[in-house]
This record gives sequence, structure tokens and C-alpha cells, in this order.
Amino acid sequence: MSHSKFSTPRKFSASHLRNAAARNHGKVKSFPKDDLSKTVHLTALLGYKAGVTYIVQEVNSPGSKENEKEVVETVTIVETPSMVIVGIHRSKKKALTQYCKKWQDNDGKRQLEKGFNSMKKYCQVIRIIIHTQMHLLPLHQEKAHLRAWHPAQVAFSVAWAGWKGYRRRTEINKICKIGQGYLIKDGKLIENNASADYDLSDKSINPLGGFVHYGEVTNDFIILKGCVMGTKKRVLTLSKFLLVQTKQQALKKIGFKFIDTTSKFGHGCFQTVEEKKAFMGPLRKTELQRKKELNVKNRLYSW
Repeated sequence: MSHSKFSTPRKFSASHLRNAAARNHGKVKSFPKDDLSKTVHLTALLGYKAGVTYIVQEVNSPGSKENEKEVVETVTIVETPSMVIVGIHRSKKKALTQYCKKWQDNDGKRQLEKGFNSMKKYCQVIRIIIHTQMHLLPLHQEKAHLRAWHPAQVAFSVAWAGWKGYRRRTEINKICKIGQGYLIKDGKLIENNASADYDLSDKSINPLGGFVHYGEVTNDFIILKGCVMGTKKRVLTLSKFLLVQTKQQALKKIGFKFIDTTSKFGHGCFQTVEEKKAFMGPLRKTELQRKKELNVKNRLYSW
């Protein structure tokens, strides 16, 4: 007489269970050779994935059927806020605490200046510890429970969220453009950082309504070709090439004709807010808002 089984033996190796990346961002383990002819600069930085849009560019690839033709490609926007130096590589755990105390008196400042001068004179390569400034981003901390509450214990064979498929990936030759964030010039806020040849007006890299599940990009940003791994807000590690690139694919120039900034929340067709207002005309909610403001002003004058 047969009977039904409610459990079966495990059919996979336990070595692959809960095998994921140890950290949520990539670690730079190799650095390019220092070029003394160039100014002092960092060779790696961190960025945050904002969203995806598309561009129109003219292909410059002699011998290809697409040469001197316009093509549409998908690109990824990565926001890269300015970074802050907090220490030097291989320093002790309490180095930052002791380093801050030296700035409190003149003797400590003179000692620091002496150390900086020695570094400039004798050091050829200096590795530093830096961190990003998340307060400049439209992000906030979210806490969530990844394990089930009922039942109180979950079987070891059940996959946890974030424990499967969370791996590191490395891709090369993807940077298309480096853009500048918002800046104030002569007392005016300049947001024109995404205008191309086909644009009739100034516009920013942000689509109408901002990027979905991210917000607006106000800092410096990098446009990457194609898609990159991870969801929105994912931390990405960007670094320079270890070797000098000589292939035509890596050296060809990318000329942007158009960068799409329509709303990503729906089927948008307007690139800027001004373009939408000019096409739609005065709206009823806008007229009601204007009347409401006039009524408030009249009440203040009547007092």
C-alpha cells in the first residue's frame, strides 16, 4: 500500500547554500601604474545607480554598416557625489581618532605639515581611505525583516532574500560621458547638463518626476553604456583601466545627439516642464492655485 511523502532528501550540494558576496560593493584590489606626467588624482570611486534612459548617437566606426548613422542605445545613469578622505591605507584602527587630536593645537599642526611635506618629497604612490557623502543623495535608510516571522524558524533549504544570486560582476569599457551636477553661477542655479544637438531648450539629466525609486540626480554623474548589475540605489565601484587601451572599440568617440528625459512613470512625450506647459496650456488646477494665492494676499492686505 502506497503512501504520500511530505519531505524528500536534499537534491543539491550544501556548499552552494547561502553563498553570496561578502560585501555589498566591489573592492579594488589592483591599481594602474602611476603616470608622473599627469596631475595627482584618484584611480577609483563609488557611485550609485539612479536609473536607465536612452540616447541617440552617431556611430563613428569605419568599415561598419552603421558608420555615420544614428542609432538608439540604452544607457545607465550613475550618480557620483564628491568623496571625503578619512585616512591612509594600512593605518591603525585608532589612527583617525589620534589624527583629529593633532589639529587641536599648533604643535600638532606643525607635525602634520612636516608629514605632508615628507610625503610629497619621498612618496610616489599614496593609497587613501575615502567614503561617500550619502547626505547629498535622495536616499534614506530602510530596515526590513528578511526572515519569516511565522513560523519562527525557517528550514535551511529555503532560500533567503539576498542570499542567492547576489554576486559581484566586472565589466569594462562602459563609460560614455561624465556630466557635471547642479552648480550656482552668478547667483543663479544652472541645471543645464544634458542638452545635446537635437534639443531646443536647456534641460537636466533628470526625467520629469525624477528617476523611479531613486529621485533626482543633483551631483556629478557618469553615463554608462548599456545596463549594469543591481537595482536602483545599488553601490557601484568604478576604477581606471589597469592597461592602456589600444582597441578601436575603446578609443572611438561617442557624440550624443539626444538624451531622453521624458517621464519614466508612464508614456511621457515631454522633455521639460516648460515644454509640457507650452503644449497643455493653462490647467484648471494651476488656475485654482493662482486664485488661492491671490485670496491669501488679499486677506493679508485687508488686515
